[in-house]
Amino acid sequence: MTAVPQPSGWALASGRVLPNLLFVTSTDRLGTKIGVPAAAAIAAAIGGTKTVLDLTGAQTATPDAALAAVRARTAAAPYEGIVIVGGLDVVPAERLDTLTPVLAASVSRAADLDQFIVWSDDGYGSTSSGELPTLPASRIPDAGSEAFVWKCLAATEVTTRVGRGVRNVKRPFADRIWSGVPASSPPMPTSKDTPPGASPPYSLSGESVYLMLHGSDADGTRFWGEDGVAYPVAVDPSGVAAVSGQVVFTGCCWGALTTTLKASASPSAPGVVSRGIADSLALKFLDGGTRAFAGCTGTHYSPVVPPYAFNGGPLHEAFWKNVSSGDAPARALFQAKYRDYLPSIPHGQTGALAEAIERKIMFEYTSLGLGW
Repeated sequence: MTAVPQPSGWALASGRVLPNLLFVTSTDRLGTKIGVPAAAAIAAAIGGTKTVLDLTGAQTATPDAALAAVRARTAAAPYEGIVIVGGLDVVPAERLDTLTPVLAASVSRAADLDQFIVWSDDGYGSTSSGELPTLPASRIPDAGSEAFVWKCLAATEVTTRVGRGVRNVKRPFADRIWSGVPASSPPMPTSKDTPPGASPPYSLSGESVYLMLHGSDADGTRFWGEDGVAYPVAVDPSGVAAVSGQVVFTGCCWGALTTTLKASASPSAPGVVSRGIADSLALKFLDGGTRAFAGCTGTHYSPVVPPYAFNGGPLHEAFWKNVSSGDAPARALFQAKYRDYLPSIPHGQTGALAEAIERKIMFEYTSLGLGW
């Protein structure tokens, strides 16, 4: 096969200075998705300025093996974050049970559509099994496209910010959070006035995008609102704007699920199959230049009772606060989860189920894209 050169004018992060990051991939497995020469060229291009850990053979056979290989490398150098290059069928994600043994004995698995089991990359930032992560991890899915991977790796940073977003009319908790989104313009638009087949009366052409809508594990191509009677489509591929450096945060169930299988279904299913750009709004955003897409790999839980300071609300607020303070989005999400959200679980609530729900929310949030 002919070697594939990097695109003309391409530079990692468009030439921005990045922190000391460890890039993790498997050129063997990535090569089966986008071609061996392309996978090798991408690894070489990253390796020109950053460290690349290329997992091979048995290291990619199981999540535990991949996690061990990464932990051995991060223990030897002071990295500031992990960037995984490739889908879950290239570098495996952890199928994480978010319940502690105590919670598992107290909470019914049937209380959650995912049985409290989610895909997670957080373990790649841990020092050892079972330990909370100390480093942020983000993942660039491959989408089966060489051009897509090159584009994600070149993600730029914006110097100006315009806030855009939309929420389900039944989720008013997002209004206060919206006021903290950089350059947002209150009030937050809602999806209720979008009739079937019509273009929504709001734009997502902004550098900061906040989506609080319904999602589906079976259909990643759209997010829905509701109007009390039906669930109108609020965002579909036609509404995704191409904005370089965009940061997107979603409170949509399975909004960041990049496979055809949710984690709780995988043991009884044939195997993990990655989605393509046409099958996923998350990937569609990344293909348009989004620097980071933050969302859930499972069901999301929204606060529906004032003052709305529980379930996903406090995490959403912490993320946007951290972004506004200058954190790169991957770090903003990491800090929101483990510094800001974890210590107060369950927020103002009592009982095992409340704790189980908030632990799940924390672990299922993931950062897609370069993230830095």
